[in-house]
Amino acid sequence: MGSSESGGPPSHAPRPDQPANGRLWRFLVPRRRRFIVNWKYQIRASLFSVSLALIMLSLVNLNVYFTNRASTESILVVNPELRTSLEVRDRRQVIELALGSVVVTLAIFALGIFQSHKTAGAAFSLRRTLLQLRDGQFDAAPRLRRDDNLQELLAPIGDLARALRDTTAAEISTLQAVAESLGKEPAEPPRREAVAKLRDLIQEKRNRLGRPAPDRRSTSG
Repeated sequence: MGSSESGGPPSHAPRPDQPANGRLWRFLVPRRRRFIVNWKYQIRASLFSVSLALIMLSLVNLNVYFTNRASTESILVVNPELRTSLEVRDRRQVIELALGSVVVTLAIFALGIFQSHKTAGAAFSLRRTLLQLRDGQFDAAPRLRRDDNLQELLAPIGDLARALRDTTAAEISTLQAVAESLGKEPAEPPRREAVAKLRDLIQEKRNRLGRPAPDRRSTSG
């Protein structure tokens, strides 16, 4: 079931013929179909990081600004003719600090979205698997990327799916044996109806396992 049965390498394993720079880029920026799967959680987490960064940047910028102002005032006391050039320098430094703060803030916001996806995306995938199991799709298997969070939930959910598949397979074998036993002898209409219902139930359980029904062209009863 899946790539593990085919004997091939896992999807995140680099191909031998893949260039080294391609493997490095894939490691630094993994391919994702969409980075935001839970707007409320990811935006809130990113804004929290941005808020902390803004507080730190504001303190640093204010310290740099007042330090420069004090330096400018001390220079003007000795050389008042430099006022114009010093004011131009101070304005340029303020603009550079503002632009640098914007760039850092956007980078932290983007990094927050990227990092929060490791939790939100993993939770989305595991929830989807649990919903599939709830709906009777016992061939569902949880899948997480290598760098995703919540890895500790992968094995228990996989064990749950495996246990459901094993239980269903055992039930199919039991029901199949009962249906074949009832269908061997010439059956009255109620028995034939019961056998038909058993076979429908068997087929339903096979569908839950993702297995097609066996080809039974000749059946008695």
